[in-house]
Amino acid sequence: MRIGQLIADLTFTQARLRASFAEEGSARIQAELVREAARVMDAIERYVPDTEAELREQVQFFMIRASRAKRSVTRERDTEIALRLLHRHSPQFRTLAPRQEVAHPRSPAPRNAAPSSDQRMSSYVFHSPERVCAVDRDYRYLATSATNASFNRRSQVGMIGMHVVEIIGLSRFNDRAREMFDRCLGGKVHEYYYDLQHEDGTTRIIRCQMKPVHDEIGTIYCALAYMTDVTEAKIIRL
Repeated sequence: MRIGQLIADLTFTQARLRASFAEEGSARIQAELVREAARVMDAIERYVPDTEAELREQVQFFMIRASRAKRSVTRERDTEIALRLLHRHSPQFRTLAPRQEVAHPRSPAPRNAAPSSDQRMSSYVFHSPERVCAVDRDYRYLATSATNASFNRRSQVGMIGMHVVEIIGLSRFNDRAREMFDRCLGGKVHEYYYDLQHEDGTTRIIRCQMKPVHDEIGTIYCALAYMTDVTEAKIIRL
């Protein structure tokens, strides 16, 4: 299993746990989620990278965690793990010079399978061939497809944990996206259209379809957003 998939697994588990606490859900389920999160975190720390890119993603994950940690002991521990991973694995690779790398999607799943609560949503999103992302109730990315990460000139792992504002900007978030996410996280399946200005001066029409994702007892813990360029289809209709 690739390191990116493990990290996505962790963020989905943590999102379910946060949603369960917010809704005062089952203590049994919360305990199971805590154990699952600990298991995946241990797997991330023990993961042996196959490539230089995977090592960068692994180290980046712990450094980002350290930068966001509120407790100094957590910050120091995650920094120590990142440095230990570099010391242990970097000799097998020639360089750690930064460069943008985006994983190609594997094992794509059909869209009509996405809302099923018994699926591994992280795997579905991470390997989807479409431009799709999962956003939690705090408007942070749990996972994104390779296509969407590439569109935003980011890596899949790099987008995990980022706030939507960091990708689309504060103006777009306040003017439209926040309301749309709130509607979806409130349980509504919906879609809307927006214009997107490209660097070459052209304007594209994007359809965004949003679907809420529930856990096994019905608590909504994230929203799936599918972005599709429908410019040509709109022109034909006109």
